[in-house]
Amino acid sequence: MTNASEPWRISAATAADLKAIAALEAAAFSQPWTLPLLQEEFAQPSAILLTARARDGLTLAAYAAFRLGPGEGELLRIASAPRARGRGAAHALLAAGLSQFLSAGCCQCHLEVRADNASAIRLYERVGFERLGVRRSYYSDGANAITFALTLGGDLDAR
Repeated sequence: MTNASEPWRISAATAADLKAIAALEAAAFSQPWTLPLLQEEFAQPSAILLTARARDGLTLAAYAAFRLGPGEGELLRIASAPRARGRGAAHALLAAGLSQFLSAGCCQCHLEVRADNASAIRLYERVGFERLGVRRSYYSDGANAITFALTLGGDLDAR
């Protein structure tokens, strides 16, 4: 499920993963989700939290949080450890989450991304997400968000 040379083990997050996920959040975002917020998200029946681990199966390299809705899904968060960035973990997580959406009967996925997050924007556009618009001052620091949507179908691994 990745287009990079390093294979990633993608699996559903467990409660035992949440502390490590909180650490990834703190390293990746200026406004990270806290452990209590992650625990709350994990408990949601419509939540899909996935992890990417290195070949050894122990080292958490990245995670993604998705939310399943009626007929559509949303990518809420995706974060990679600094050492895993640019190595395909985020792409593998995205493909796995979108595959789960397809299996659940979703026909579309939505997301918002900081307008200054060039690497994430490149990933989403490479996978086929289309820009819908801009949400001005969406983030508490005044940064804009770009909204994207992807119509699901076809071979997600080939993207």
